[in-house]
This record gives sequence, structure tokens and C-alpha cells, in this order.
Amino acid sequence: MTERLWGYLENLTCPTLVVKGEQSDIMAADTAANMHKRIPNGQLATVPKAGHLVMGDNPAGFEAAVTEFLNGFA
Repeated sequence: MTERLWGYLENLTCPTLVVKGEQSDIMAADTAANMHKRIPNGQLATVPKAGHLVMGDNPAGFEAAVTEFLNGFA
């Protein structure tokens, strides 16, 4: 991402979940961590046994990550 795009992340005001597949060859772990660090109220979930298409590769893992995130607001 260019610096300009990274700056947009810092302006997010809503709670945000960054979801990364553990085996993704598209989003590096350090990129996901940097996104998480820059987003106020951001959370990072790394889903095991999933590549970049997390929902398709591990639907149960994706659902668990999203459910845990949403339960934080219940």
C-alpha cells in the first residue's frame, strides 16, 4: 500500500476486523499486523487452514473469528 492509503486506515472510526488467512500468499503477516496497528479500534484475526479466500477455505474458522469479534459488542 502506498503511504496515502495507509493514512486512510488511521482515519477509520468504526470497529474493524482485519481477517487474514494463515496460509495467504497475498497478504503477508507483517502487512496484516501493520493494518491492525494503524486502525483505531481494530482487531486482527488470523484464520488457520485458510489462504487468501478465507471464507471459502475455512468457513468455520471465518465464522468463529467474526462471531468472536461481534460478541465483543454484545
